[in-house]
Amino acid sequence: MQLGLKTAQQFKEDLTMDKIMLLVPIVFGLMLLVNIFTEVIKKVTRDKIPTNLLVFILSVVVTIVAMFIYLSITGTVFIWWMMCIAITVAFFVAYSAMFGFDKWKQMFDQWRSLKSNKA
Repeated sequence: MQLGLKTAQQFKEDLTMDKIMLLVPIVFGLMLLVNIFTEVIKKVTRDKIPTNLLVFILSVVVTIVAMFIYLSITGTVFIWWMMCIAITVAFFVAYSAMFGFDKWKQMFDQWRSLKSNKA
């Protein structure tokens, strides 16, 4: 074993509920990044790429990059199944980026219209 690198067994032992609970804010942060990148790329490409396809591709790329950054910071050895987990998380990120922001915007618009109707 190389100095500072974790084995698969050590990684499994470190995978506690605390680290699993970090997945929610990580997915939220990745979703925000994907939304920002999507808006910028949509402005540059002038809607030549379907938005849902763009969001999915960006989700996969951003999630995989985030995984490798995490592995680099923690000194964990890459194992093939980590890529499967990253792609699964990318589906959650893509889903939340596609539908979560729209629902939040819809809720905000409804709240704003209710507020203006009371005034």
